[in-house]
Amino acid sequence: MEMTKTLLTVPKRMLGRMKTLAHRRKTTVSRLLREAVEKTYGIDAGLKGELDWTEDPLLKLIGVLGDPTDGGPNDSALHHDKYLDGGDPKKRGKAE
Repeated sequence: MEMTKTLLTVPKRMLGRMKTLAHRRKTTVSRLLREAVEKTYGIDAGLKGELDWTEDPLLKLIGVLGDPTDGGPNDSALHHDKYLDGGDPKKRGKAE
């Protein structure tokens, strides 16, 4: 696996805690960071060329408000936050 260096700025306290954890686990801070990135974001070093966009929760929101021609709001592009936060999408086009 080809590695490259990068600069990461972290608070001193965090680095101290990571060094302690790395020492306890008999590993390096760099390895802990790579494992955290993999676990959090699912990014394998070199194994995945792209992220799996089919599992993106934002993409799953597409179309949830419905089409204006089928009773959905006709102002959802402007007021999507209101509708997603519980506003009534039946009140089509009635901006507050």
